[in-house]
Amino acid sequence: MINPNDKKLHTVQTFLLRRSMGEIADPVQFKEEGNKHFQAGEIDKAIECYTKAIKSCKDKKALAVIYRNRSACFLKKVRIIYTLQAYIKLIIFLHEFNSMSCFPGKL
Repeated sequence: MINPNDKKLHTVQTFLLRRSMGEIADPVQFKEEGNKHFQAGEIDKAIECYTKAIKSCKDKKALAVIYRNRSACFLKKVRIIYTLQAYIKLIIFLHEFNSMSCFPGKL
């Protein structure tokens, strides 16, 4: 039998009401949203979602997965930066190489 004066019941009801109003975030939902952004190559949005999930997650196992996912985002973001830096260096090198007058032919 459910006792309407039960404090646990009241706590659960309050939690569900606040969650339905958007006051309490669902870490699983944020993680799934982050996964979608990651798959789409939207790394900054994925990081934002994973960070929100971390802030609202209490489950240690789920938290480990979310931290791992966010770490993958940071790793991918750094690789993108290094790739861009390498291409910039290549463009500068090719520009300098082509502008040297000692070479009879151009690339």
